[in-house]
Amino acid sequence: MAEAVRAQLEEQLDELHDLVKARLFTQEEIKLIIKRRRAFEYALRRRQTRKIDYLRYIQYELNVEELRKERKQNMKLYNNSKTSEFSIIRRIHFIFKRGLLKFKHDIRLWLQYFTFCEKTGAARSLAKAYAQALQYHPLNEGLWVKAAAFEWEQDNTVAARTLFQRGLRLLPTSRMLWKQYLKLETMVLEKTILRRTALGLPPTTRTEKEIKELEQRQITATRKRKKTRVFAASESDDDEEDSSSNESETEDKFGIELEEMDVEKNTSEDLVLDPFLRGDILQVVYSGARERVEAVDFALELIDVLRQYEHTKVIRDFAYDDLGDSVEALQAKCRRPLDDVSDTEKTFLDVANVRETVKQNFSKALKEHDSTLLWEAYIEFLMDCYDSTEAAEGCQAAHKKQHATPKIFSTWMDIVQVQGNMAEALRLASLAITSLRDKFDIYENNMQELHLRHLTLVMMMKPDRYEPVFQETMASSSCVEGKNVSFFKHRLGFYIATKESDRIHEAYQDLIREADLNAWKIGTNEDGTYRAAYVQWVCLSQGIAAARRTYKKLLRESPVQITWATMQHFVSLELEQVINCLCFVSIQH
Repeated sequence: MAEAVRAQLEEQLDELHDLVKARLFTQEEIKLIIKRRRAFEYALRRRQTRKIDYLRYIQYELNVEELRKERKQNMKLYNNSKTSEFSIIRRIHFIFKRGLLKFKHDIRLWLQYFTFCEKTGAARSLAKAYAQALQYHPLNEGLWVKAAAFEWEQDNTVAARTLFQRGLRLLPTSRMLWKQYLKLETMVLEKTILRRTALGLPPTTRTEKEIKELEQRQITATRKRKKTRVFAASESDDDEEDSSSNESETEDKFGIELEEMDVEKNTSEDLVLDPFLRGDILQVVYSGARERVEAVDFALELIDVLRQYEHTKVIRDFAYDDLGDSVEALQAKCRRPLDDVSDTEKTFLDVANVRETVKQNFSKALKEHDSTLLWEAYIEFLMDCYDSTEAAEGCQAAHKKQHATPKIFSTWMDIVQVQGNMAEALRLASLAITSLRDKFDIYENNMQELHLRHLTLVMMMKPDRYEPVFQETMASSSCVEGKNVSFFKHRLGFYIATKESDRIHEAYQDLIREADLNAWKIGTNEDGTYRAAYVQWVCLSQGIAAARRTYKKLLRESPVQITWATMQHFVSLELEQVINCLCFVSIQH
């Protein structure tokens, strides 16, 4: 070990000598650097090497390099020796490689090395590092994306495409890889079109309708050319022999000129009809992604990727047609005119026509597919693009069609409350609970939120009816025993606000009982928060004696095991009393 460490240090003599010669470091500082490097080298050669040793060594070398750069800049040295100019950077690369060889399965260490290579501009080392990392981590989709992005930044499109294709062979259902691969091909298409525009070539792609029209024009041009040749040949037969030779030469030249012009035209049009410019590669990538991942939400994510670029309308048309007839697909198709409008167009153009188009699309879809999810999407669109009156009418229409959900009723109540009509909001809350009572299994969590909102409105508008409404809520099928802690907390807050002492006692006891039942059902310890709050309230309102009786009763009658945290609350309460007594005695003396 000692010989290997000494060999490592001896290799550094030339660079250290250059640093002293350039007056960037003194002899004493060089000795300290050698001492620290020797300690780090011994740490890296111990039997059980730790990753932290490599990281500390790297951080030390980075600090030395920063100090060297700062001193060089202050001394205005621009022609430093190449021996010491990059020696520290090379050493850090060497330490990283040693660490990665030891901890090759540590992805965080690989990422740190990638970052260091990017900061130092070591593109060749970074390319090799990505290749090695992918050998050890072939199932890390983020690593494939980073490697492909690096190749794209290096203007190596073929390598980036190859990396995505290899990654998709190993991870055929990776959403991230498919989206980034589609994004890569879209950027390549955009880049090619920009170059063609700069060269004066047709930059846009053609739709199928335009392609058919172009083919028809080519057929018509070919027929005209043949008729011109026949007419020229018939006239040459009627002339004299001397003029016949001249006319034939003219015909040949004329025919050649026509053919050359037609070739040039076809060449130009063939460039426009190039499969790549039509988006055929994008269509292949999109179809491959849809075959591996058939979820509609993933297809919409792919469409969002395509929407970021200008020349993707043809492939977006294909993608929307490929969505199918599911409810999610219908929502996307209805909103497409609005989603396709860019942010700048939304700011500077009048989007009223676009909104009306989307509204008509939703109306047509709701007539053909009367779906609850489609109604929710329609009302969300009305809330985003129209005033509250339109949205309220949409909620009312959904209720008449018996497609109103807790979400729709909540939106409806929000609109009414913003308008200040609290009585109407209370009526809607009662209507929602009555209408959705038989659909508790579908909207379990939403129904509880709806009931809590109803109780809040009753507390605000009819406080004398709160307790009967609360009991009706507890008796309904929407409330399952052991899952109603939020209801009892709401009730406790109501009685604390009304300052009814007897009711507060009852509310605390019911809340603790419900929380214990919930803890017993899920197999956890009790929540000491409610017991501590109850005892604290009793102490403040009725004194320490009543608080002691209360917490002793709680400890004695608890159906679940009391936690140490709850006991600490009771102990701290007694300590407060002792402290208060001592303070009182000290004041008396």
